[in-house]
Amino acid sequence: MFVKPIVALLLALVVSPLRANDPGGGTPGVGANVTLTDNGNSVVLSNGVVSATIAKDNAKFTAYAFRSVALTTSARQIYYSMDGGSNYRQPSGCTYTVKTNTPDMVDIGMRQTWTTQAQAVDIEVHYVLRRGDSGIYTYAILDHPDTYPATGFGEWRMVWKLPDNTFERLYVDDLRNRQMPTAADYAAASPTSIAEILKLNTGVLTGQFEGKYCYNSNYRKNPVWGHATNDEDIGVWLVTGGHEFFNDGPMKQDLAPADRILHIHFGMNHFNGSSTAIAANESWRKLYGPFLLYCNHDPAGADACWADAKEQAAAEQAAWPYSWLTGNPDYPLAAGRATVSGTLDLTDPLKPLLDGEGAWVGLAAPDPGGNWQFESKRYQHWIQAGPNGSFTIPHVRPGTYTLYAFTSGATGEYKHSSPVTVTAGQTLNLGTLAWNIARSGTWLAWEIGSADRDSREFRHGNDYFTPHLYQQFSSELHNPLEYTIGSSNPATDWNYAHTGYFTTAGSANWKWRIHFNLPSVPATGNARFHIAFAGSHYSRMHLYVNDETTQFGPILYPNHGNGNGLLRQANLAKYSSHVVEIPVSHLRAGSNTITLVQGRSTNTSDHVMYDYLALEMPTLPGGTAADADNDGLADAWETLHFANLLQTGLLDPDLDGANNEMEETAGTDPKSNTSTPDLDGDLIPDVWELVHYPTIATASPLGDTDGDGFNTWVEYRSSTSPVDHASFPQPVNATVRTSDGSGFDGSLCEVNYGGVYDGGFLTNDTTSKRNNCYQNNGVRHYLAVFKFDLSALPRGTVSASLLNLVVNGSTQGSRSRTLSVFNGDDTLITPSLAYNAANPLIDDAYLPETNTDTDFAPGTVTSLLTYGNSTTGGTVENIGATSIPLRNAIQQAHATDRVLTLLLHGGNTQYFTQADEDATAANRPTLVLTIGADPAPDDDLDLLPDAWEARMLSSLSFTGTSDPDNDGSNNAAEFAAGSDPLSLTSTPDDRDGDGTPNASDAFPDNPEESLDSDLDGTGNNSDPDDDNDTRPDNADLFPLDPAEWADADNDGLGDNADPDDDNDLLPDAWELLHFTNLLQSAGDDPDQDGTENHAEFLLQLDPADPNSRFKATAAASHVIQWQGISGLIFKVQRSGNLAAWGDLATVPGINGLNSYTDASPPPGRNFYRVILLP
Repeated sequence: MFVKPIVALLLALVVSPLRANDPGGGTPGVGANVTLTDNGNSVVLSNGVVSATIAKDNAKFTAYAFRSVALTTSARQIYYSMDGGSNYRQPSGCTYTVKTNTPDMVDIGMRQTWTTQAQAVDIEVHYVLRRGDSGIYTYAILDHPDTYPATGFGEWRMVWKLPDNTFERLYVDDLRNRQMPTAADYAAASPTSIAEILKLNTGVLTGQFEGKYCYNSNYRKNPVWGHATNDEDIGVWLVTGGHEFFNDGPMKQDLAPADRILHIHFGMNHFNGSSTAIAANESWRKLYGPFLLYCNHDPAGADACWADAKEQAAAEQAAWPYSWLTGNPDYPLAAGRATVSGTLDLTDPLKPLLDGEGAWVGLAAPDPGGNWQFESKRYQHWIQAGPNGSFTIPHVRPGTYTLYAFTSGATGEYKHSSPVTVTAGQTLNLGTLAWNIARSGTWLAWEIGSADRDSREFRHGNDYFTPHLYQQFSSELHNPLEYTIGSSNPATDWNYAHTGYFTTAGSANWKWRIHFNLPSVPATGNARFHIAFAGSHYSRMHLYVNDETTQFGPILYPNHGNGNGLLRQANLAKYSSHVVEIPVSHLRAGSNTITLVQGRSTNTSDHVMYDYLALEMPTLPGGTAADADNDGLADAWETLHFANLLQTGLLDPDLDGANNEMEETAGTDPKSNTSTPDLDGDLIPDVWELVHYPTIATASPLGDTDGDGFNTWVEYRSSTSPVDHASFPQPVNATVRTSDGSGFDGSLCEVNYGGVYDGGFLTNDTTSKRNNCYQNNGVRHYLAVFKFDLSALPRGTVSASLLNLVVNGSTQGSRSRTLSVFNGDDTLITPSLAYNAANPLIDDAYLPETNTDTDFAPGTVTSLLTYGNSTTGGTVENIGATSIPLRNAIQQAHATDRVLTLLLHGGNTQYFTQADEDATAANRPTLVLTIGADPAPDDDLDLLPDAWEARMLSSLSFTGTSDPDNDGSNNAAEFAAGSDPLSLTSTPDDRDGDGTPNASDAFPDNPEESLDSDLDGTGNNSDPDDDNDTRPDNADLFPLDPAEWADADNDGLGDNADPDDDNDLLPDAWELLHFTNLLQSAGDDPDQDGTENHAEFLLQLDPADPNSRFKATAAASHVIQWQGISGLIFKVQRSGNLAAWGDLATVPGINGLNSYTDASPPPGRNFYRVILLP
């Protein structure tokens, strides 16, 4: 077959992901060369951004600088250390090596080989500086060859001591970031009974306690900590990208920043941390790090540096494991690690909503019989599970582990039954892991706490880091502490730590009583009392059940105690949980009390920190596990709200119209008539909706069911019927008189002679019953000034009002009068002002003055309306009863300072009668407002109709500038466009959030549809025939093209438009012309003339005529001719033996006779042929 090939060019586009920070800081690969300068006893690392001087002998930073700011001093350095007391060790006598030295990166190491130190391990410290980085990475390796003796160590850390008074702010987390005392403040501080805690006597924390444990931190939750300054706008930080090398699991915490110092503990020994024990002749190595000594700068100051540091931590975590740490068998790169995934399927029969989402899932390798909370010898990998308990643990080092899990809401933990062994590059899916919480009871009578392994939800759980906090307990809480299920609040009434009770009189045991009610008690069986501790220290728990004279059961000693968490200002240490079986014979129907006593009360350090307490009960007589009294209400709900099971589903104890069943379903408070069910979240109580509609879903706040012009929201707020056209909010009348006392209460004339306004008249007015005003020499003066106080009118009521200005009395004169509004500072219009020609009261902006008066009250005067003369004497003038300009003027004044100043003026002599100017308030000018019900009220004045807020936001607390869905469009824009303000995908440009802009979306409010190809009103996703060609889409290869439906050759071109339906390179018309069918192929030769069909087509030959064929002839010696077509390409070849052919020329074709002359033929016989090229 003759086939003309097609060459396609594939262009690959690579798009790099954007992120705010790059690992190491700075810009990757940009900047000066990294240099390593050897000065004999020390080396200098520098890259033009940071520089560090490091002692070869002990691996200490003797100098570290960023932006010309010293980050260490000779006395305050960066160093590694191990243990304390007589076993304290810093590296010394090190062997210096250079691992990497290129212009892009330097990695140097200092190794101390064990000789006689207490810890029989070698310490090898590395520092790494890369091009462009604004910080130095460091990591360390501990090595115990198999020839070394048994050994162990606890504290293992790196310390960065900062210069005095350089960095005034410290940052740990959102609760702990503040300005710190100066070095002088610490020097002037007083010691306390705890060596690590001082009392500040000067500076920003005067009178407060301060110590290093104030800032202890969980490195996983807070992977960056440090100090910053607003003086130089720089910060210094320890940033952790990976956490596999830390000990004791994801809840462990230790020292972080403190007074002019940064700590990082790899062996987190405080708070009952584990030690690392290594046997004699055991070969063991572990790499700690890398982590980053990060420096940054932001002209916005210290807080901005903190924000950037948190972004840097995210960048470091995303880059873990680092690709640049190569050639180190102790640090496998990404390709040398594994991925472990699965689903944690958690089931608790008493908590059906609890699942594995958010659970910590981890791989650890404690010694046989050990606990991952006390494992520091090996690596641990932890991750929090996603929705439904799905988890993926990335970058797992090869090895054999045990998989563990624990979660908030459940005590204890899951432990996988089989070891998990992973190899380099492996992706291991463990499938579904079933964690079934064992229960013998059938319902929970009550719970206290969250079962989340810390005490954060209890009193002081969020200021636990305050030194000497335990000294406050006796002044805040009573002994006994009384806690009543259903009415007490754990955040205020249950303390995070249970200690002795310390007063000035001494110490005593502190009783904690839990009061609760049971509706009945079964004849047999056991209740189960669950108690979990977030931490403890030398404690013992005594339990009493309804009898404080006799201890129930043995003393309970919490597992995994010690760690001194209370004095070291933590809210957790090591976790343990316990279950105490209580025979139901110790319980009773009605009131019960469980009393807890922490039996060690003489030492301030002895304590327990509670995590969770609960009472699990067997089934009560006649009931079920969930509803022991069979009243349709969950017992736990009844106990929570009423402390008993005496309610029924149909009762309405708060008389809000919603019975208990409705309140339980909605999650509202059945004892508060202000907390009513609103399951559809439209701010209209379900009870009100059910009075008028069959279901709560029938009506929307924006709907107008009865077509009276008022939506459901307005009808609800007005207590009218939303389903009765004749029931709707009625207008009301309100009057506003001119103000008196402090405000202006009458008329003031501008006159051409001296006078002083006295609150009603001009003092030299010769006519006792009137005020005169004149117009002389083209100067217009004001007949009267009225100031109306609108503050009594409720906001949001003026927009639909009818307005009427009533002047009691009369004006008189020969010209029409004009009512204008003054727009300026109304406070300048006061009755204390004296007139003089050089100081008129109001700017004559309406008709500019022609004299030389100087303006006193600048502003503008805008005409509202003009009306004709009234009759003389005592009439009531009604001005502008429905004037739109007057309404607008009142709206503007009502929305701003709520003071309206109106000016009445006319030509020639005008006057008011005394009726307008006397001391009787009723005779003063009056503004009457007929206030109609606003069909779109905006009571909170945020420019959003309240009904729209109720329907779309379920709250009136937002404003027009709020953006609750963070989609970049505020509420005002969403309202105007009709988009959803709580949907990230629904925006003003794409209301239904389907990704198709409104302008090109045929169904802009239907997220399921965007196209209507045949314009039949049915979207393509619902339309069975999108192109309306009578052929269903499922039988139409071109469902959007009404002219096509079939494609016989599957070439993507419909048969009606395809000139070659069988895709054989022969146009259908040509085949039909010559063969009357489409059965031929391009390679066939039906006339057997040696020319295939495709060539016959290209050369415009007859495929059915053997005499019509592609042939070459010799016109003369060495001249070859053939019939060609323009656009085709021919190749001429020559051979001397018909076996080996050589190319002579490529000849572009022309229409008609083509020829080629062989100008240099070899001697002898020659053969020629012409080939039609593809």
